[in-house]
Amino acid sequence: MLTITPCLLWLTLSLMVLFPGRLTKEEWLFLFLASSIIIMLLFSIPAASLQSPDMKFGMSEETVFLLNRNLLFPLLTVLFIGWITRRNWPVQILFLTVFSLVTGSYIRLDERLTIVTHVPYIFAFTAFYLCTMLLLHQLFRWSAKNQMETVKDP
Repeated sequence: MLTITPCLLWLTLSLMVLFPGRLTKEEWLFLFLASSIIIMLLFSIPAASLQSPDMKFGMSEETVFLLNRNLLFPLLTVLFIGWITRRNWPVQILFLTVFSLVTGSYIRLDERLTIVTHVPYIFAFTAFYLCTMLLLHQLFRWSAKNQMETVKDP
């Protein structure tokens, strides 16, 4: 898992450079920070168990967990939302399904290093998380549009 995580991180960054989404810099930053905060809050209790004597985590396993939590999952979220914005709804549903399955499969590879504890319905949880991030993105766009309209019309 220690070799898969940096490779997947490199692949994610390469995809973001090669196929940039339709996001502005502000949207990109907002999504990255919002997903980072949500993921950190979701993983705060499992991350605390990393320090317990029952869990035998070495330095490399903790590094992989932190890379997954702080970089890989937020970047994958931004990549997903960047790819599906301004597409029709059948393509969005297809992307959501495929992305949830791929992310859920990656998490299932070694749950100890991605989410620390077992989550029974990880695919549904991943889809719900992605839908929540899509909703946050739409709210961000709506508020930016309203702010631009108020600036134009004093």
